[in-house]
Amino acid sequence: MYHIYHKLKEKHNVEIIGTEILGQIESFSKNNFSIKSTKKNGLVVRNFEKLNRLLSERINRLNCDLAFFGDIFFVPSDINIPLVYLSDLSYEQIIIHYSVADENFETHTGFERLSLDNAFRIIYSSEWIKQKAIEFYAINPDKIDVVELGANIPTPKNYAIETNTDICRLVFIGKDWERKGGDKVLEIFILLQIDGFPCTLTVIGSCPANVSNIVNLTVYPSLDKSSPSDLDKLCSILSESHFLVLPTNFDAFGIVFCEASAYALPSITADVGGVSQAVKEGKNGYLLPANATARDYAEKIKAVFNDREGYLKLRKSSRLEYEMRLNWDVWGEKVNKILEGTVNQWRIENGEWGIGNGELRIGNGELVKMNDKYFSSSSGGSRGEASSSLISVVMTAYNAEEFIAEAIESILNQSFADFEFIIVNDGSTDNTRSIICSFDDKRIRLIDNEHDYIHSLNTGLKASKGKYLARMDADDIAHIDRFKIQYSLMEEFPEITVCSSWMRLFGEKVSPVTFQPNTSGLIKNPLIQLLNDIFIVNPASMIRNSFLKERHLLYENYEYAEDYKFWSEMAKLNAVFYIDSTPLIYRRIANSQITLKYRDIQLETTDRIKKEIALALCRKNSEKYPSIMSLFHSFYELSEQKMISKNSISRFFYLLFTENEDVNKLFQ
Repeated sequence: MYHIYHKLKEKHNVEIIGTEILGQIESFSKNNFSIKSTKKNGLVVRNFEKLNRLLSERINRLNCDLAFFGDIFFVPSDINIPLVYLSDLSYEQIIIHYSVADENFETHTGFERLSLDNAFRIIYSSEWIKQKAIEFYAINPDKIDVVELGANIPTPKNYAIETNTDICRLVFIGKDWERKGGDKVLEIFILLQIDGFPCTLTVIGSCPANVSNIVNLTVYPSLDKSSPSDLDKLCSILSESHFLVLPTNFDAFGIVFCEASAYALPSITADVGGVSQAVKEGKNGYLLPANATARDYAEKIKAVFNDREGYLKLRKSSRLEYEMRLNWDVWGEKVNKILEGTVNQWRIENGEWGIGNGELRIGNGELVKMNDKYFSSSSGGSRGEASSSLISVVMTAYNAEEFIAEAIESILNQSFADFEFIIVNDGSTDNTRSIICSFDDKRIRLIDNEHDYIHSLNTGLKASKGKYLARMDADDIAHIDRFKIQYSLMEEFPEITVCSSWMRLFGEKVSPVTFQPNTSGLIKNPLIQLLNDIFIVNPASMIRNSFLKERHLLYENYEYAEDYKFWSEMAKLNAVFYIDSTPLIYRRIANSQITLKYRDIQLETTDRIKKEIALALCRKNSEKYPSIMSLFHSFYELSEQKMISKNSISRFFYLLFTENEDVNKLFQ
């Protein structure tokens, strides 16, 4: 609830109401709804009707757009705003999986059925509980959404994909030792030791008995996340471990799996309850059958860990699952869309329109997922024009006879072969065109153009018909699996608009080295980041083509920095960027490159683009910083008088908008 409340507070006015009424309900249920209760159902129903009517009246007196609730005993009546119900488990499943005997089962499930019937939208944390609720309560599936919860730890600033694999460090986290499969974890650990597999085990949250003689076992009976030192210890253990091992007997979702993924830590767990929503097979861990033995777990751990290359890929994809799904920022983005969709749909159905006064108040407090019926990702969209190829590769070439053959071969030899290869000859006067024509491959589409680089780029973009557009330069070499890796990523995560990668630099006068931008993974606030660093490697980029087509995006004539301008315009339109730390392009460093020949002109154009980015950010944040526009103009007036550098201005606004304390030191 803490993270839900604070994430909503970022963009809404949120008010929690009815806590004293909930206290009455809790007290009443404790006195009348005990498992051994002999009270008649009529008395139970009558008293709860009174409490619910009181809470409903409180909600109606407020000027609210939406009310949330997550208590099966809150059955609102005559509410004049939409109600959204949030839960990770139904009462029926609680009784089944927690082995509770309840003589009032029919009454309790009756309350929950009424709550679900009255809810305008229902939000569950897993597809599993969604299906269970549909089966038991016969709910209309069209009003149910599923959204994954997030990790209840700070986003790690430092996490490692590469890690020492001499010893396998296992971690178990759980308070309920028996339900979480604690005894099985010990059995797994002992079997691994008997097999001669070098490993350690850390147990957090439980205090198992009779373990003093087990070597390489460390136990932390309790780590309190509200304690800074305990939180640091937990995060340190996660960062140093190789697997979260949790052979649980039941979990409705498992926030601990989100926390493991935050540190690129794969999970080995049981396919029970809603666990498969948090852990995706082969993405951020592996799911074993509910009846899997300790030996099954031990063999899985050994097989995955002993394949070092495969294990490191699993760590990488584990972190990606966290960035794309399993964090509260993503949750918040989906929440905002579902809130707007719920309120607007409610008002349409009730003869109204719009979001009202933009205020949100919570009934007794919980929440949600984006409803694809009403919304799609800002970076998503239709495939565009039909094409027989999934990827359109666009390359422009001007007098590139020295290296273009290698570049073309690296594309034609891709392990992923479903692409069209558009090569725009930019008015070359050497043998470039004849070299292109020497390749007998039907995927190549040659377009001749007069020498005009920007026009040639746009000609290639306009000619592209694939679902994805891949950029390529005429003097670079693509990794053989570049398209395979990027296509899989874009298909798996439709929210991503652009994916690029690090690159490997080479050349006659350059020692081979991997160029590493200042960031990797999912880029947070990309427009702000572009003030500080051009983090996208152009010839390694793949773009969701529908994003470009629907917004009519083309390159503009920004001399020797047209790519930077292009990315900044995409960022202004809320494109989602992902940078892979695997070098998927080999960039040749040669004296003939534009960036080396015309460095001064490029820097001047770059300053111009940074000024445009800063202006867009200032306008966007003018309410938060009322004097920001006058400050912007004053800074650039000073720069014209050579009293302050343009680079210092860009640095100031970058630090300001990232809320970095170093902004105070910049002009000291």
